[in-house]
Amino acid sequence: MQSESEDERKWRAEFEAMSLVQRRMAIAHNPNQFAPPLKIVYWRALLDEDDSAKRDTREEETLAIAKEANRLASEANDIVRSQTKAAWRAARYAMYAALVAATVAVASYKDQILGLFFGTSR
Repeated sequence: MQSESEDERKWRAEFEAMSLVQRRMAIAHNPNQFAPPLKIVYWRALLDEDDSAKRDTREEETLAIAKEANRLASEANDIVRSQTKAAWRAARYAMYAALVAATVAVASYKDQILGLFFGTSR
């Protein structure tokens, strides 16, 4: 990149002394001019650089937020996956417990059951 001329240094100092609103008003298109003065062209380039830098910063922040959201979603997915496995395991154990309870119930009433089928009771 080439170094700034004396005029460009002066223009930059003027530009940096202005507020953002003043900068935008200074570079606004004048329909009465065929071509804007070099100073205005230079200020437009400076404003474009500033806008570009701000946009890059916003994009980096957005990317960082998106990466964090993705990491959190991945962690949540892992938790859900492990909870789902635990729920299936608990359901399986509940089924086993129900089978054992049914077996114990049948065994405890075996005399009455045999009596119903064979007409005898002990």
